[in-house]
Amino acid sequence: HGRASDWFVVLSIAILAYVAALFIRAIEHGRQERLRFESALLEEQTALETSRNALDQAARLSERLALVARKANDSIIFTTPEGRIEWVNEAFSRVTGYSAAEAVGRVPSDVLNSPLTSTQSLQTLASAQRDCRPCLVEIANRTKDGRDIWMEVSMTPVLKPDGRPDVYIAIERDVTQA
Repeated sequence: HGRASDWFVVLSIAILAYVAALFIRAIEHGRQERLRFESALLEEQTALETSRNALDQAARLSERLALVARKANDSIIFTTPEGRIEWVNEAFSRVTGYSAAEAVGRVPSDVLNSPLTSTQSLQTLASAQRDCRPCLVEIANRTKDGRDIWMEVSMTPVLKPDGRPDVYIAIERDVTQA
């Protein structure tokens, strides 16, 4: 009877040791998982902060570029791939006499072209748009009050990732005095 109780004590101690080892292993595994989770969370927070900083910088740059476009001395015209005016800056209105509301949605040639513009210049502009390439031409524009002014037009397409035009940007400088 003494031997059986000794075996029982030994067996109880062995089972207790085994359960304690399992418990310790589970606690250690939980701690490692928590550390991995905290590490991943820290990495995610760092990446989020980096992204937020990059977004803030991009927003500041966009605001400055928009300010430059609005306040430039040269007329700036954005046209859709279909050739309709999408946006004009303040200089466009000062130079041409047309407000943004009067210009947006219209084709630039319907609003501005003067009979003094050479057919060659108009063809150069049209072929550059068709071929999605930049060009530089001199054209005559007619202002809202009927004056003819000579403009140096630098037109550049902005392309989508697939190569199709997204918008055309025309920067027009009044060269009438020259």
